Amino acid sequence: VHRVVTLRRARRAGDLWLDREAPALESRLWPSVVVQIPLYDERHVAARVIGAVGALEYPRERLEVQVLDDSSDGTREVVDAAVARLVAAGLRARV
Repeated sequence: VHRVVTLRRARRAGDLWLDREAPALESRLWPSVVVQIPLYDERHVAARVIGAVGALEYPRERLEVQVLDDSSDGTREVVDAAVARLVAAGLRARV
């Protein structure tokens, strides 16, 4: 009963955190982040994984992607093409 009463009061007052959006921060306040993607003979999923990391909603100037490829099959060509697409989109990425 206490929880229900507290939630109702918070909703009426507009103080419930679920009803508010997080304030937008300037990109210079975000920390720099490096995402490392280790791969080993993952030719069939490499492009999707690299593309998903490139689609992260994070300031481009604060994000770097490093692909660590130790493959012994044809994965390297797929990885190089996917990383080239990220670089063309303005993201810092390297193999």
